[in-house]
Amino acid sequence: MRHTVRKSIVLASILFGVGTACGQSNAVVVGVWKLSKEYFYDQATTLNNKQQYSKAIELYKLAAENGYAPAQNDLGVCYIAGEGVQPDYSQATMWFSKAAEQNFAAAQYNLGFCYYNGYGVKEDFTLAVEYFRKAAEQNYPAALYDLGICYILGQGVTKDYSEALKLWSLAAENGYNLSQYDVGLHYYNGESVAKNYQKAIKTWKLSAMQGDSTAQQVLHCLNVNLQP
Repeated sequence: MRHTVRKSIVLASILFGVGTACGQSNAVVVGVWKLSKEYFYDQATTLNNKQQYSKAIELYKLAAENGYAPAQNDLGVCYIAGEGVQPDYSQATMWFSKAAEQNFAAAQYNLGFCYYNGYGVKEDFTLAVEYFRKAAEQNYPAALYDLGICYILGQGVTKDYSEALKLWSLAAENGYNLSQYDVGLHYYNGESVAKNYQKAIKTWKLSAMQGDSTAQQVLHCLNVNLQP
């Protein structure tokens, strides 16, 4: 086992062992173990950000196997992207499911994304909508946006442009640039809402300032200055 990973395991084991050896209450021992799971996760994230994927995976697994939802979700992402492991959509959906059961919004969204695209599971728009909605209820921007897409296309739900705009508006308020662009488009064209060029320009500006090239091009064509 690599030195970095082994050092992390030893430290967590010492923390846990000290708690039990000192006769601490179950609550204290559980608290120490929870901290060690968070420590595994934090170390894994640091390694992952440094693109040391193989080392990160070992620590993600330690935290995930002990029920830590953020680690379960990120481990699923690694299996989707093939970072530190061979791509395995079935493993990804398994870990997303475990984290989603703990009401972890990112995992609920990712699981919905897997059902929507048929990654590791049979394509199922109804289940995709179910998990998008669970994450959307926690104001997870990407879930709000993709649930809106489902309402636009009538996938897993009845078509409802007004509901899509409502969801996109919530995502836009949370800074999600794709939603900001699409909300602007709806206001500009008067789709499921009265035309309002000022609102269209305002939301396109927000999207463009986050680097959305389409919004930038549209504003350029309209001779709109991005500066206040």
